[in-house]
Order: sequence, then C-alpha cells, then structure tokens
Amino acid sequence: MFVSDDDPLDLSLYVRTLEQFYYEFLIYFADLIKPGYEPIPLQAVIFGSRAEFQALCQKLGFPKKANLLGFYQQEKRILFLYNIKGEEMTRMYLYPTRL
Repeated sequence: MFVSDDDPLDLSLYVRTLEQFYYEFLIYFADLIKPGYEPIPLQAVIFGSRAEFQALCQKLGFPKKANLLGFYQQEKRILFLYNIKGEEMTRMYLYPTRL
C-alpha cells in the first residue's frame, strides 16, 4: 500500500474500513465467487492530496471535470483512492468557522 497522507491515525482508520468492506463483500457475495477461486493480492494507493489524485486521473485519460474518489485499474490490479477526509480535516483546522 502506498499513501501520500501524513496522518497515521486517519490512515489506520481508512485501512480498517477497507478491510471491513472486503469482509462484508465476501459475506454478501460469496455465493457468486467460483468454487476453488484463490484471490490474488490487491495493491492500493491512497492519496491525501486532491491535486496529486487529479493529476493521476488526467494522466490516465479521465475527463478533467470528473469528480472521482477512486477507481480500479484492472490490468495492474491496483485500487486508487482519494482520502477526502484528510483534506477536509486540514481545511477545518486551517480555516476554522467564525461566529
């Protein structure tokens, strides 16, 4: 797993959520998986910066105005995700709401 997020606590929560999603997926869709199928490890890249994630999306040919939070590149078996929570938390601390 590769990350550009610098908050280890936030990243830990994100990874646990992905693991929970994986196990829930298996529970609900196990009957659709071929018997004897052995899963192949999946790589994940988590971006903590919107600019970095958008640059990758544009490099791969996604429309400039596409509002993606993630995508899967099947031929390379890589899941690319943008951790929007990290950037929102940064904005919240840098620009607190004024009453």
